[in-house]
Amino acid sequence: MRLTASIFSLVLITTTARADPKEWEACTQGTGQAAIEACTILIAELALEKEDRSLALLSRGATYYNVGEYRKSIADLTKAIELHPDNPRSWKTRGKANLRIGERAKAIADLRKSLSLPLMATGDFAEQRNDAELWLIIAEATAAMPSASK
Repeated sequence: MRLTASIFSLVLITTTARADPKEWEACTQGTGQAAIEACTILIAELALEKEDRSLALLSRGATYYNVGEYRKSIADLTKAIELHPDNPRSWKTRGKANLRIGERAKAIADLRKSLSLPLMATGDFAEQRNDAELWLIIAEATAAMPSASK
């Protein structure tokens, strides 16, 4: 029994150790291709906990958004939402990406969902909420324009 527990502990320590803090920093605070690559490494990590995988997907999705890869952004953010549906930032960012590709109804639904969730305990929660409110106004205004029909 001790041998089994020791092997399990060793495997757990080994796989968890691969989630390098430098990869997390590059994924969550980096930009462009370097951030995408770091997040991809973390997402591929089998031992990554559900909430951490969601964060890596959110970070990569946000980076894809920032480089104009809106469909890739939406794909990652959808996976992040499946893993952690209570994160308003994932909903907000997916809403912004949906708006960029002309999916106004989806954008409005995502942004409203973002605003309906309790704020996360982050230092920029007020800024995130203000950003979601602004994007919702933009989405609703563009949806109301006659040429915006889809």
